[in-house]
Amino acid sequence: MLVEQSKVALADRPTLVTKPVTSAVPAKAGFFSWFKPAFAVPVFALLLVVVGYQNLVEVPHLQMAASQPQLLPSVFINVSTRAAVGKAEITTSPDKGFFLNLGLPPDKTYATYNLELHNPSGGLEWADKIPASSPDDTRSLHIPGFRLQQGTYNLVVTGTTTTGQNASLGTFPVDVKIQK
Repeated sequence: MLVEQSKVALADRPTLVTKPVTSAVPAKAGFFSWFKPAFAVPVFALLLVVVGYQNLVEVPHLQMAASQPQLLPSVFINVSTRAAVGKAEITTSPDKGFFLNLGLPPDKTYATYNLELHNPSGGLEWADKIPASSPDDTRSLHIPGFRLQQGTYNLVVTGTTTTGQNASLGTFPVDVKIQK
């Protein structure tokens, strides 16, 4: 009986049940797709080298240079004179800059002074308001060298009284020559 039933069972062809074939779809490349060890490890190693170099070499060098006294060229502008003002001239190098020494009016007419420095192209380079502090007031303004342009800078000085009225004290030209 086993042999007969085996012949009957084996005579019928079995039907194969197949699953639908699916192809592998690659995942969408998201924002973090670049963050793979093959790429990230060298980038982080390079970043570590750059940060280490800055902290061990560049920053101490800059701190030492900033703490050293320097002799810089300077020019004196006497704001308190009412006579015709000639053009002040100064020669400097682009890595040093220069000082503008300002002699402010000795009278107590003004509570504050408004200072504006215009570059040779006419743009506003720097502006500040300073209080009038003493009858013999002298201030020094450091002009850094890294953005200096050769040409005539104009220092515009305005005094503000205690009542809030502004009075122009003059425009003082400074001819800057850059020596390389």
